[in-house]
Amino acid sequence: MSFSLQIYKKKRLELLQILDQYRLVLEEMEEEVEQEKVLDKKVQITEDHFQIVVVGEFSRGKSTFINSLLGKRLLPSSPSPTTAILNIINYQRNPSITLHYRDEQTPPKRVTEEEFARLVAPKEPIIGDDRSEREFSEKNHYLQTIRNAEIGHPLSFCEEGIQIIDTPGTNDLDPKREQITNEIIPRSDAAILLLSATKILSASELDFLRNRLIDNDLHKIFVVINYMDKLKTEEDRQKVIAYARENLRGVMNDPKIFMVSAREALNARRTANGETIMSQGKPAVIWDLEKTGVPELERALAHFLQNERGAVKLKKPIKQLSKSIDSVLEKRLAFERASLTHQLEDLEAKVQSFGPRIQKVKESGQEAISKILLELKKKEDELSRWYDKELQAIYSNVLTIFDNNRNRSKEDIKSCIENALGPMERELHQEKKEKIKETMKQVVETMSRSVNEEWFKLDQGIHSFWDVEGSEDHETSVTALALEDELPAYSIFEEIYEELDQSWERSTSKFAKAAIIAGFTLTAIANGVTAILSYGFNWLFGDDGKTRLRNQLDEQYRTLRKEKLSAFRSEWKGISSTLKQEYEHTIQQHLKQIELQLRQIRENARLSEADIQLKLEILHRREIKIKDIKNKLSALYLELDAQNQKMEITS
Repeated sequence: MSFSLQIYKKKRLELLQILDQYRLVLEEMEEEVEQEKVLDKKVQITEDHFQIVVVGEFSRGKSTFINSLLGKRLLPSSPSPTTAILNIINYQRNPSITLHYRDEQTPPKRVTEEEFARLVAPKEPIIGDDRSEREFSEKNHYLQTIRNAEIGHPLSFCEEGIQIIDTPGTNDLDPKREQITNEIIPRSDAAILLLSATKILSASELDFLRNRLIDNDLHKIFVVINYMDKLKTEEDRQKVIAYARENLRGVMNDPKIFMVSAREALNARRTANGETIMSQGKPAVIWDLEKTGVPELERALAHFLQNERGAVKLKKPIKQLSKSIDSVLEKRLAFERASLTHQLEDLEAKVQSFGPRIQKVKESGQEAISKILLELKKKEDELSRWYDKELQAIYSNVLTIFDNNRNRSKEDIKSCIENALGPMERELHQEKKEKIKETMKQVVETMSRSVNEEWFKLDQGIHSFWDVEGSEDHETSVTALALEDELPAYSIFEEIYEELDQSWERSTSKFAKAAIIAGFTLTAIANGVTAILSYGFNWLFGDDGKTRLRNQLDEQYRTLRKEKLSAFRSEWKGISSTLKQEYEHTIQQHLKQIELQLRQIRENARLSEADIQLKLEILHRREIKIKDIKNKLSALYLELDAQNQKMEITS
């Protein structure tokens, strides 16, 4: 098979084995909190997959191309536009197709392959024909209700840990473009832009790259030119590739360009699977798979995913686990060693004195959560007003551009609008994303001052347990320190901040799910409003046609503005709900750690001298094990880092 992720899978297995070693040590130590973190990381690593998003304009053979990767005619394809909804394709032993709806109250629906094949883009209506326009409207209305389709199938390509996102076909001024470039591509590991060899690089395709994508996304774009089979000679093929490379050079630095015949690759793989392909009543001539160009693309894709994206995926949990190990070494083991080597008078009374402090942290936490939720509600209203105002300004600007260019050709009008609209929508999305992140972090930080103060005093009190002579002075100094202005920099919620930062870049982030659902929902909405433009420009003749089109553009943008605002609120509510859960969980974890330490103090105080010596030896052995585990993680991190650097040099 030309597509393999064996290198990545080997490194991932190595990391998982190291995690298992660490988890066993933590289990021996009864370190429940850190165990939970390790298990959480293990699940994330095991369930994480590589997302490949396929984008392209209508009539580029997108469905056939995806089928060629899968080796099966899974997606319906035809010369006319077909993909009308977002399709997510995963490996699944038992085949199934499930529709997920925008309305969360509507349960997912399993459909047959025949039913799924009928969920294609409707034919353009006959303008003025009531029946045709009604059927078109009804079909679009139903498609709008679908958020996405989830396709599970035992496909060897996806078994390697690949998830394919099949996006609806787009053309210029299509509202789905914004969602694909702002929500889907940034979270993907690789994006395939499908072009046609017979009409290479339209102006709208260049506009898509130039106006819609940010620099951080361009490096993951694979430009794939389909319909190699429609070019007669190798010279013709090289001319098309040279033309594409020359025109892309101003947009992408050293673009990754491949030419394929998706149809011939699919036929070759279907034949290899035992099917007989017929053409005009007789067996078709089947190309050698290698000559279709698809295997070359797959090898390049696998190399990129393993050595660039895969290395990044594994480096992140290693860094997080290294922090956990440092904490266990510096606090947990050192604390237990001190509890074994120090005698303490009035032990029980001192342990009991922490009860009110623990309760105070709990109360401060509950009070902070209430304040956070109230403040987030205020901020939601404030940011919604800001977002709506910005949307109004953008769409008003677009209509002004239309008015200023209405005497030009329809292609010129579309180009002018897209060149202005793309960058404005992209910048607004970036600003919205930053405002959500920074606002939520600021609210948590401001409303958590009391929690952090109480936790700081509690934690310092625990770790100064054996400072018998100066315990009273120490308590006073801790209280004073807790009230200093610099204290807010000390926070037990740093992991929440890190997760928030990654919400729009990593699909496995705990905060990402709400944002992803909101993005998928808006993509479904855009399918409906796109209908205005999908056939509107086809009858753009004379002033009457342009006036009618302008009115439809105005209507579309009013609808889209309303739905975007709704999606924004949905995104905000989803992230806020996750924030509340993670906030409560963080406090519970920290308190559980304190309670474990207090229990250890009691237990160790009852040990005989011989038992103390034995336990100190066990502690020493555990320390050696944990340091060895840290060294293994460090070595693996350096290997992965070297892979990254090698990719940067070669690219």
